[in-house]
Amino acid sequence: VVTHPASTVYYEENGDAAGFEYSLAKRFADYLGVELRVEVVDNLPELFQRLDENHTHFAAAGLGLTPELKRQYRHGPVYARTRPIVVYSADAPRPRQIEDLVGKSIIVRKGGPHEQLLKEIQSEFPDLEWQASEDTEPTELLRRINQGELDIAIIGSNELRMNKVFFPEIREAFALDARQPV
Repeated sequence: VVTHPASTVYYEENGDAAGFEYSLAKRFADYLGVELRVEVVDNLPELFQRLDENHTHFAAAGLGLTPELKRQYRHGPVYARTRPIVVYSADAPRPRQIEDLVGKSIIVRKGGPHEQLLKEIQSEFPDLEWQASEDTEPTELLRRINQGELDIAIIGSNELRMNKVFFPEIREAFALDARQPV
């Protein structure tokens, strides 16, 4: 399995692998009676590259299953739902619509479904700009907003839900799209 470090996906705790997606993959391997081999990549483009080049059997990434991902990759059973959301600091005015994002410092994970969604939205809002970061996991995006380094991030609602306790000043502004299966 190929995966990436994120609090909702895969991390190491006391030297041992952990994370919800890791646990699902481990249980699946145990069910099959095989050893789980985990390859951790730094970012989503690398994860998709490993899949595209058939270097792995599957990915554990915790991503919303967009129509594009459905077309490109086979997927397992749906176990949750998420939606791409705009998050901001409680110290800032709440953005209420896409127009409110124009001129803000926005970050999104490079190569992921949220960046693809922003590209689609940009066709209607050409002044919308953002920074795409290859090696920034959702917890880091929340930290940067919390520290005042960024205005806005686009993450999955499941990622905010899992990390809200660590970042109580982060707020959900609005959803950019409908719920997606994970």
